[in-house]
Amino acid sequence: MNTRTDILNRLLASMLCLGKQVRSTGNATTSVPTRAKHVDTEIPVFAGMTRDIGFSAINNNDLISPVIARSEATWQSLTRDGFKNGTGYSIKRLVLVMCMFCFGVASACDFPVFQWAMENWAADSYEVLVYHDGPLSGDEEAMVKLLEEQCQSLSVNAKLTLSNIQGEDDFIAPDLWEMQSGATLPWMVLRYPAAQSNDPYVWAAPLNETNVHSLLDSPVRQKIAAELADQKTAVWVLLESGDAEADTKAAASIEEALRVTRKSVEIVPLDGDTNEAAEPVTWDLSYSLVRVARSDSKEKAFVQMLLHSESDLADTNLPMAFPMFGRGRALYALVGGGINTTMIEEANVYISDRCGCEVKDQNPGVDMLMGMDWDAVVGTLERDPLAPPSPTALADVVVEADVAEEAKPVESAPVVNNVLVVIAIVVLVVLLASMLVLLRGKEAA
Repeated sequence: MNTRTDILNRLLASMLCLGKQVRSTGNATTSVPTRAKHVDTEIPVFAGMTRDIGFSAINNNDLISPVIARSEATWQSLTRDGFKNGTGYSIKRLVLVMCMFCFGVASACDFPVFQWAMENWAADSYEVLVYHDGPLSGDEEAMVKLLEEQCQSLSVNAKLTLSNIQGEDDFIAPDLWEMQSGATLPWMVLRYPAAQSNDPYVWAAPLNETNVHSLLDSPVRQKIAAELADQKTAVWVLLESGDAEADTKAAASIEEALRVTRKSVEIVPLDGDTNEAAEPVTWDLSYSLVRVARSDSKEKAFVQMLLHSESDLADTNLPMAFPMFGRGRALYALVGGGINTTMIEEANVYISDRCGCEVKDQNPGVDMLMGMDWDAVVGTLERDPLAPPSPTALADVVVEADVAEEAKPVESAPVVNNVLVVIAIVVLVVLLASMLVLLRGKEAA
């Protein structure tokens, strides 16, 4: 394989693994948006792609360790399912993955993702809108006060907005109100963090004590939060389909995958001043499984948070598995046949590997609304919490030319070199994308 092809081969495989924008659904594999509102029109990638650029040559000792070490399994899963059926990546999503790769090059840290997320990534705040018509009754005011107190506390990642539909200046989000069907005032609507007025909402229900408590917390979320606070690497949430046989099979697949997954990871920190490798640090890993029924009345709000975390999940009546880590962040969904050892291990590797990018918004996942004071949890850790990242901090990329070669100290490169590397990568990816689109056009002709 020639050098140019080899570089493109390694580059795209690295992006596919770093982006983690993949979800297998058994018969097809599709790219996954990082937010529920992200919807694209797919542009298929031709089935001969792997043969033409030689992905079979990837091995565990390749470039940009340890990312390439798991690229082959990801790529094989893609080609086996997605490209075989004509499903591929849109240009928009290719750019998203490319950007994630570039940020990974520019800003890496010496801690696993799950630990960095727990200590540094504050959970995004949901918005709870309460629509009403004029003055509230005593019981309704009590419910609003409860919501207000909880949203202002440190234990719930939500903010409260009151919207008077008869008001002129205080009628908030009228477009969202128009979306409601059969609403009885006062009416609660839950929206994802940073949602726009025309974005799909998460859940809506009358303002009453049962619904307020279901919104703010639930038994399953309490269990997830407790296990993450107890330093679980990730909690796998199985959203059951209602088909007992399919749900049992999915749970067994997760349990088996968690049984054989790695139980520790070793990360070699780099000295911030000399960029020399320090003593390796071993992080213990542990996982758990929590099941939730879609029909559970106490979990109504949580079920809808999961189902609307991606644009196509609500219409799918199959078991779904969500790995949750950090402060209650759901990475993405594995659906139906995608709940298998290979895909579960891919998610576990992402969560437990060295944090490729310290900036939360450049990482995949959606925060769930949880009732937990995470800052207090971090304060109880047995060691000093991690220092927040410097906004201008850049880490150098260490390339292992040969695993058999004796390790040598790596000299720190100037920031400008990192910028040039990122620019070169962007140019290469754009060229690659153009080539694929042109080849697809020729094939169709």
